[in-house]
Amino acid sequence: MSKKKSDAQLELFAPAPAASPLAAVPPPDPKIVALAERLPKHLHLGASSWNFRGWTGVVYRAPYKSDKQFVRDSLYEYARWPLFRTVGIDRSFYAPLTAEELTHYAALLPSGFRCIEKVWQEISTFMFPKHPRYGERSGKVNGAFLDLDLFTREVLAPHARAFSDHVAAFVFEVSPLPSAPNVAFLEDKLERFLTQAPRSFHYAFELRDERLMTPRYFALLREHGASHCFNQWSHVPPIREQLRLHGRSLRAPVVVRLLLPHGADYEDLVESYAPFDRLHAVSLPMREDVREIVEIAGAEALPTYIIINNKAEGSAPLTAIGLADLISTSAASAR
Repeated sequence: MSKKKSDAQLELFAPAPAASPLAAVPPPDPKIVALAERLPKHLHLGASSWNFRGWTGVVYRAPYKSDKQFVRDSLYEYARWPLFRTVGIDRSFYAPLTAEELTHYAALLPSGFRCIEKVWQEISTFMFPKHPRYGERSGKVNGAFLDLDLFTREVLAPHARAFSDHVAAFVFEVSPLPSAPNVAFLEDKLERFLTQAPRSFHYAFELRDERLMTPRYFALLREHGASHCFNQWSHVPPIREQLRLHGRSLRAPVVVRLLLPHGADYEDLVESYAPFDRLHAVSLPMREDVREIVEIAGAEALPTYIIINNKAEGSAPLTAIGLADLISTSAASAR
């Protein structure tokens, strides 16, 4: 007698084998399995990082012996929750990841599971913020901005050795500028970088200053096959406006990062939303923007990576459920 379809689906999420770092991974909620099955294949939902105990009962169902084990091994279970098909690696913004760290991550991920990784701030910062921690560099242009030699040595080399099969895109976060920017200078640096950078990896650029979202910027990305990282953040236009500036014509893999509501303060939301176990402020306009960009990308069969921060609405997995329901319902009605 043949097995039911639901039984076959749940076998994909059977207890982890002995080689797993976890003793067992209980099967996920069958409703989540069914919801994931309805999503378009080009769509990869995921969270911005993964070490959050508040997700227990939704994403995390396995027993962990200690907080240390949770931090070390929870990526294994994260990557097997049906709705999460990608993950944001944010800690690489503060320091490059070593080949040893990347080898550990690779051992926890299924084959073909690709990540959105932020690039070390020493390379992605165009102009240092006016803050005491930057000392003499405060308010000055960063001489290492888009330095290809530094990027190749500190970022690409360890990834080529240990993590190349798991990189969907490197994201260069260009922080808000403390003074009027020399836009042409930045665009020249971007053009030089994209002309010379290896094509074996994909690059996306997240601008946190609207003044840098120029026609030449978008033209350079199109010319070199790079991506604009559409971002929902405190002080940039909504995603729909970024899409308009982009020209609504998507040709490269799509990267979207849902970070903060417009005008919100990061630290305030960390304090009020922790432990990130429920939704606090659902943003229907943001969700509609995501639905639209997923549909546009789907028409071109472009891989689409949606990274969700807990601060976007209160809980990244619950936002993922809401987006998955909206996108799958819209896709079904369009058939």
